[in-house]
Amino acid sequence: MKQSRHGAARANQRGYSADLVDLIRLFGWWMGDRQSLDCKTLDYLLSEVDLLRRQLLKLRDKGGGTAVFASDDRLITVFNRRTYRRRSRHTLGWHEEWAR
Repeated sequence: MKQSRHGAARANQRGYSADLVDLIRLFGWWMGDRQSLDCKTLDYLLSEVDLLRRQLLKLRDKGGGTAVFASDDRLITVFNRRTYRRRSRHTLGWHEEWAR
């Protein structure tokens, strides 16, 4: 984002870092030539972030996951990566190595 000298000075004086200004640009709503981000919208965004955090922690507790989709975006299967270990067909198992 480009800033004018005046805009950069005012943001600095009022304690708005570039990150905060970026959030206003990203989530704010337009009123003419201005963009605003009010407390009601911030509360909604925070509740969405809390929901996303809970979902991410649940998926992390499961050890992540893998989903397989068809070309038309239909779900085929979902599995936990820790429990699914496909042996490479080029790698011999320990019992096959001992048989040699």
